[in-house]
Amino acid sequence: MAQQVTEKTLKALAYYRGDEDVRGHTLIALLSSIEASYPELSGFHEIAETLEAYYIPTRYPDALPTGAPFEVYLYEDAEDALQSAEIIFRAGRDIILR
Repeated sequence: MAQQVTEKTLKALAYYRGDEDVRGHTLIALLSSIEASYPELSGFHEIAETLEAYYIPTRYPDALPTGAPFEVYLYEDAEDALQSAEIIFRAGRDIILR
């Protein structure tokens, strides 16, 4: 969910900028496509890379070589992902509300 919140935030910023067709799920590509318009996002690549790692394995139960996502990811992983998503969400909200 943290990856998806971040994806939707970045897509919202692209639409806010005036883009008419925003596709894809890759946070790195989405961030790269909008950061020229929003330079305050330029420091978020590491966060996007971290969240990107959660996209497939947490959404598809057969994506991990062994075990279900709840057996692989810890509570601390979820907390870190939520905090990371919140950073980008707040930045996006601040851009739109300024």
